[in-house]
Amino acid sequence: MSLFGTNDIRNDLGDELLRRPEIPETKDYSGEKSFFEAFADALRAFIDSLREALGGESSSEAREVNETLAEKASDVMAEVFDERTLREWGTMSMEQREAKLSEYYSKLGEALGINARGVIIEDCAVTAGVGVLGYNSGDGYLHIDYRNLQDPSRLIDVLNTTTHEARHQLQVEAIADPSRFPEISPGLIAEWEHNMRNYDNGAFGYESYYNQAVEADARAFATDVINGYIAKLGL
Repeated sequence: MSLFGTNDIRNDLGDELLRRPEIPETKDYSGEKSFFEAFADALRAFIDSLREALGGESSSEAREVNETLAEKASDVMAEVFDERTLREWGTMSMEQREAKLSEYYSKLGEALGINARGVIIEDCAVTAGVGVLGYNSGDGYLHIDYRNLQDPSRLIDVLNTTTHEARHQLQVEAIADPSRFPEISPGLIAEWEHNMRNYDNGAFGYESYYNQAVEADARAFATDVINGYIAKLGL
């Protein structure tokens, strides 16, 4: 079993039981600087740093596929995480934030044509390794570290991780049944399949993990989606 995660390296979990952690109360941003204002500033800085880090690492063919699907995904992100939601995010309860994230992942699944089965909030430090923001194992479930929802300032990480992992789900499903994704060429799917058969969870170092085809593709996709989201919000 391979686990596709965001911003970390981990080992195979085998059949380890996933347990929902006791989640502390969220911080209240009601009396501070507008969360929306702070988020807008952070989002612009985040996308700038991603653009610089990405460079030209994904293939031109993958980028063309991204342009088609990223537009659909950014529409969904703008619909679910609209300006009102951003203004309220800092004072939402954990349950409300989880509901919003589940809504986004579900609608993202519809837009991308993937099996988005649900979101599991857990302590990823226990189940997948310290520093892991989220992961999936190709079964349609998205696993998100509870700290990302507990701290409203991590909303950018939540959006990036969810979108990144949804792309991994698409990669897995495209390999399993290419006919469902006619917009993706057999050559690109073959590249993904080869990478997943030889997926590096970090055994050969972080650079090897970071630069492999499926990870570069997922990062590029999430960047395109967030970039489109910025434009749709007019930030």
